[in-house]
Amino acid sequence: MRHWLEADGDQCLLVFNDVFDPEVVRPFVPVAGSARVLITSKRPPTADAGTDIPVDVFSADEASAFLAGRIGREYEAGAAEVAAALGHLPLALALAASVVVGQQRGGYAWYLDRLQAVSADVSLMGDDGQPHPAGLARAVSLSLQAVRAADRTGVCTRVMEIMAGLSPAGGPP
Repeated sequence: MRHWLEADGDQCLLVFNDVFDPEVVRPFVPVAGSARVLITSKRPPTADAGTDIPVDVFSADEASAFLAGRIGREYEAGAAEVAAALGHLPLALALAASVVVGQQRGGYAWYLDRLQAVSADVSLMGDDGQPHPAGLARAVSLSLQAVRAADRTGVCTRVMEIMAGLSPAGGPP
């Protein structure tokens, strides 16, 4: 299981990716405030875990439309290239959209340049021991960089540090 935090002003998105057991993350899910929580899993959710939304990899057209809808730049060149670089993975696309929107002067070309500049040795492993696609790992890295840059209060950065200290298995280190 991997976890990260994305911030946009005063709102935060806390992501728990590839959760094997939702009960393991329950103590880390905020019960108050404006934070949104996204829990991804290959397993069915528990009854009180929130809304279950089955998601598969997007087609090329769906991925480009998703980016355009989130970013608000429907016809801007580069959406298809970013989508392809991220393997059309919805989570990676959501992270990319957030970073692009947060950059007033950035666009798809800027994001693609940044994505390609992320170290090739960045990797995320799933609970099954298989690596997640490299595009997802790079999108996570760029998202974390954006959170740190936009974190005026230091709260989001501190939460990321705490989450990073947890075991990848979801329990105490």
